[in-house]
Amino acid sequence: MTVFLRRATMALFLLSTAPAWGGGTPYGANGLGLVVEDNAGRARGMGGAGVAAADGMSMIRGNPALLASFPRPVYGIGVLYNRAATATDRAGTLTYARTDPTLVRFVVPLRGKVALGWGIAPYTQANAQVELTGKPGDTFTDTMTSSGGINVSSFEAATKIRMISVGAALNYYFGSADEDWTRTFEDKTLVNTTDYVRKQYSGYGMTLGLLAQLPRNTTVGLGYTTPASVNMSVHVTPGTQEAPERLMEKHTVNVPAEWRLGIASQLSRRLSAAADVSFADWEGAARTDTEKMMYDNTFNFGAGVRFVPSTSPVARYLSTIPLSAGFRVGNRYYRSYPKVESIREAAITLGVELPFRDGAGGLVTSCEVGRRGNKDKNGWDETFFTVGVSLVGGIK
Repeated sequence: MTVFLRRATMALFLLSTAPAWGGGTPYGANGLGLVVEDNAGRARGMGGAGVAAADGMSMIRGNPALLASFPRPVYGIGVLYNRAATATDRAGTLTYARTDPTLVRFVVPLRGKVALGWGIAPYTQANAQVELTGKPGDTFTDTMTSSGGINVSSFEAATKIRMISVGAALNYYFGSADEDWTRTFEDKTLVNTTDYVRKQYSGYGMTLGLLAQLPRNTTVGLGYTTPASVNMSVHVTPGTQEAPERLMEKHTVNVPAEWRLGIASQLSRRLSAAADVSFADWEGAARTDTEKMMYDNTFNFGAGVRFVPSTSPVARYLSTIPLSAGFRVGNRYYRSYPKVESIREAAITLGVELPFRDGAGGLVTSCEVGRRGNKDKNGWDETFFTVGVSLVGGIK
């Protein structure tokens, strides 16, 4: 156990410049992991903007009032392919690629302009493989491999009163993050060791939402997610997975309050536009001295347009396929180390929708190309490419 405590202490300052390989980005080893953007579906191709999109297709959970815009029961399923190439101060480029589910959601409109919904999505992902920086003269190498993260399950309700919709969601945060701490010795006569750590999370929060219809086919959306205290228990299995698991400690981690404001407008029958801005109070969620130094409030902006080549009822199917494009800029919540600096991120997005002929949903695809980090400021930079696929279908 003493060996593990010494290694775990090193985790407080996992170097963003440490080499990583295989399963994840170095950034995913910090804090609670990489926060998964809440922009599944049509919004992903429009720079992530969609908190005000009253089109009956938005799968964004940041504004539960959007449920009132669904005219029929629907389901949504989403997956995301993520590939990144990380350049550090060392030779070579570190790459990884993986595909993860991003969303499962159901919406059921009821009589009296009331709608209910339920969804589950990842909140953070802690997938990384990091080699820890050693001291001169060390005859061993320490590596940490992490996987898993925190998920959020939301039970939602919304209602529409004239031109205004309001909604609320109860969020349940849960999940498990696993870490394997391996020490590899240069002396082959020595036995390599691995300690297994499992962090379990559980806690509750809320999201409140508002959607208002304005003149000229314009809507404004507002979402507020309350801060939440999430219980975390740390379990350790020393040396081998067959050894008894021990409860090491229990404490809480904080999920920050988040505001999200957006506007969407139907400019014509064929052209629409949307923009979102969000703010998350990560500095207010900091508990420990390390978190207070490393957490950074996030501010993100995204905007995009959607164009339908033809809206004629006799047009060929290919002419009715909607296309979208957008961009987003912002920063990540965990600063770089040892250069304690904010980590900026920017991306451009494209989307293609394959609508069902009966108008009950469609297959929404998107791609995103962007960059996060800066070699001079952060010690590394990362080029990322994502492909998202969401299926939104009506339930008869």
